[in-house]
Amino acid sequence: MSKKFGIKNGLHSVRMRRLLLGSAGMIAAATVIQSCCEIGSASEAEQLASADLTSCSGNHAKGQMSVVLSSKVARWDNDLLKNTWNGAMKTFVSPKVLSLKSVESVDGETDTVRFLQLDGKFGNGLGVGSRVLGKLFKEGEVGSGLLGSGTLTNIQEALEVKAPDPTLSKKFIPKTNFTGLEEFMDIGHPDGDLSQFAVDTFDATQQWAPSQTRYTDAITSLKTIIPATNPTKIVRVAVLDTGIDVDHPDLKDVIDRNLAYNGLTGKVGPLEVDDKQGHGTHVAGIIAGQGKGKSQGMAANVRGVAGEFPNNIRIVPIKVLDDNGTGSTAAMNRGIRWATKNNVDVISMSLGSGSNYDCLKDQGLKDPVIQEAIDKGIIVVAAAGNESCPLGGECKEQNPSFVNYTVLPCAADNVLCVGSNDFAEEPSTFSNYASNPTGNASYRVAPDITAPGSRILSTYPRLGRFTDYNGVAILDGTSMATPYVSGIAALMKLAETAQYPVNQAKFKEYLQEAAYKGGKYPTEFGVGRVDMKAMIENRANRISGNATRVTGAQNKVVFDY
Repeated sequence: MSKKFGIKNGLHSVRMRRLLLGSAGMIAAATVIQSCCEIGSASEAEQLASADLTSCSGNHAKGQMSVVLSSKVARWDNDLLKNTWNGAMKTFVSPKVLSLKSVESVDGETDTVRFLQLDGKFGNGLGVGSRVLGKLFKEGEVGSGLLGSGTLTNIQEALEVKAPDPTLSKKFIPKTNFTGLEEFMDIGHPDGDLSQFAVDTFDATQQWAPSQTRYTDAITSLKTIIPATNPTKIVRVAVLDTGIDVDHPDLKDVIDRNLAYNGLTGKVGPLEVDDKQGHGTHVAGIIAGQGKGKSQGMAANVRGVAGEFPNNIRIVPIKVLDDNGTGSTAAMNRGIRWATKNNVDVISMSLGSGSNYDCLKDQGLKDPVIQEAIDKGIIVVAAAGNESCPLGGECKEQNPSFVNYTVLPCAADNVLCVGSNDFAEEPSTFSNYASNPTGNASYRVAPDITAPGSRILSTYPRLGRFTDYNGVAILDGTSMATPYVSGIAALMKLAETAQYPVNQAKFKEYLQEAAYKGGKYPTEFGVGRVDMKAMIENRANRISGNATRVTGAQNKVVFDY
């Protein structure tokens, strides 16, 4: 189904109305229009397309869809496929109502994934186009005589993304003899107690997430492990977002400029991924910031999770959201396909959209585009969302409320989905959480892991309207927790051995067995919080054949600088 999500500013409150792509004052949020438009016949399709589609069309991204073809038509050339589909549609509905405008393929004519643009009335219909196509190519239906039944194995419609005004994010301004962040952040009640936080200077060593996850101990071990196992290995992390400031002092040395790609336009190169919104640059810094900013005039250094290994880590910028923060499922999937084609190791997606599970189940929740990446050994990580809603439960934050709430792409059961916690070992007030941690639902009811996502300092664009941010910003959201996990995935890929394989399933297993599972994590999330030291200890035990598994430790961060 089509969906809409975005980022907007707002004060903290318990279970706020916030959706994905988060940030401090830049949380992805949206009004999502539900739709489960059923089509049982050609006449019903005509009636639906001719009707007032307010309830079905409000958040559709101009009829864009990602379509996975069966093997029997995967080698068809784009024009032939387009013309044949249009011919089939004209036997089913009026050509004035629906036509196939274009078919695009990132990976060539033999690609099983194509990207469609529906025109006419169905182009703005949420759920209409996919149900018409699905109806056409069922056994015995009007289109099956032209292409045969089963020509489509999956149809995923577009979601629409709306990003915030970046001036709503929180600027980092060092102050002397300053106690408390309420005035500085302009937020009444930030997550956790910051009353002891006296800001003098804010350096990379004072970022709180590494302390909570016992990062220093883990990195000390990894600095011995990685040179001994994979000293020259390059691990690439694809960041699917609003683009990246590729010349940022804390990022420029780890950007893979040759693989920079714009999923909106299909163009390649660093000039095509310029971040004029801010979100993508912030995400990239959490993964691999180099801690060099202050020496080059920035307000603070930013050291990313994998930032200690600049010779081994590369960020691949993939722009799937435009300069206003708007994108679609089709653009996202084009980005995933580009990353897969170019053999990245990790795909990080701090984006998504919420809907009722019942409106999505016909598409299937094992996303075939994502599965193709996973089958190549790529780790795919996505955000759980910031609506303060139970995954799989009733989301009353929307009007009308969602009955069985889910978030794409987090909803896909093959994705590693990340929730957010704060520095006081509490669930972040904005994070989506578990509805039934011990249940056996057929769809996602909980994230797979949580990571630090509240009040995260990271890189920010330096040009245009961002100049007064001086290169950094403090944001929060599951969008910040997601790249933290992606950075850990990159490190584990560097530490991979035959005895310690690192793929999607194994990485999830390593995270969960080493997580801190105390406090509210079991009841709120059904899973624990990442602990890097425990992961490295478990790695050693696995390699040595020791069956012992250690779990993470509680670590409330106290700011007493």
